Amino acid sequence: MMHEKLKTYSKADISKYVSKRDGETKIGEVIRSEPELLGSDRVDYVLLGIPEDIGIRGNLGKGGAYSAWEAFLNAFLNVQSNRFLKGDNVLLLGHIDFESELKSLQALSTSHPDDVEVFRSETAKIDEVVSSIIREIVEHGKIPIVIGGGHNNAYPIIKGVSTALGKPIGTINCDPHSDFRKLEGRHSGNGFSYAMENGFLEKYAVIGLHEGYNSEANLTDIRDKKNIFTSFFEDVFIRGKYTWNETIYKAVRFIGELETGIELDLDSIEKMPVSAFTPCGVSIINARQYISKVVSGTNYKYLHICEGAPLQNDINQKVTGKCTAYLVTDFLKH
Repeated sequence: MMHEKLKTYSKADISKYVSKRDGETKIGEVIRSEPELLGSDRVDYVLLGIPEDIGIRGNLGKGGAYSAWEAFLNAFLNVQSNRFLKGDNVLLLGHIDFESELKSLQALSTSHPDDVEVFRSETAKIDEVVSSIIREIVEHGKIPIVIGGGHNNAYPIIKGVSTALGKPIGTINCDPHSDFRKLEGRHSGNGFSYAMENGFLEKYAVIGLHEGYNSEANLTDIRDKKNIFTSFFEDVFIRGKYTWNETIYKAVRFIGELETGIELDLDSIEKMPVSAFTPCGVSIINARQYISKVVSGTNYKYLHICEGAPLQNDINQKVTGKCTAYLVTDFLKH
């Protein structure tokens, strides 16, 4: 049975997001919403939102990532259902409701060490909820598509998939940060280190790393691990040592035949409204190529897109929502 924190949507709930037009059919009009379809062969993919920013604040970052899910729904549910993507094999399961937790932590500050510890202990609680829901989705043979939220959720997603499959998995991540920081209490910067430490992650490939935004200690740590592949943004886009496609293919070859998670931190995209803004990153086209090529070359088991923080700004909502919708539709078109 699904967790009590899961908020499911009715057809009426979904219809509020859809702008209907005569002669057109939107994905929001054909997408599935009945939770009981999780056990049927009528759906292949399951959409799940995790609107929270607690793990980001536990990493001393800026909040706001709770707002990306709504932006995504507004864009994705209005994509055309047509010959390229019908969308009726997708179940919109709903989102995990952490609203009470967000409200209770609102007054806490990342500048106070005791408050940071509270964020980290709450993130560990989030881990348990997320991993149990992901495990159930995968045990039914479905592919989760998770829209965050912070990158802290990589750990419970990997844990849930690995536990359902009964073996560790591989993960490919497009991210300016390794998120392989020390085991100091759970937050958005150590999801992959916790996943590997606890035996859920066998191989980890991270591409698009920024040289100036990963500590020397962290770079040394990941360099010495044979089950980690890294590629730096500067080697591809500044020095031209490799092309973007070559970098993606190297990561795919490194992971090999392992069941694989596909991770994309929106922080990697230039000028995207995110928790860790960058004026110099990959383009939206590069990000779309990444999703399309990795899903084509791996035995993929989930997609996780995270760290978007559009808040209530209308332009930011449209940019984040439509970008994320493009990325998800590219994944679904495989």
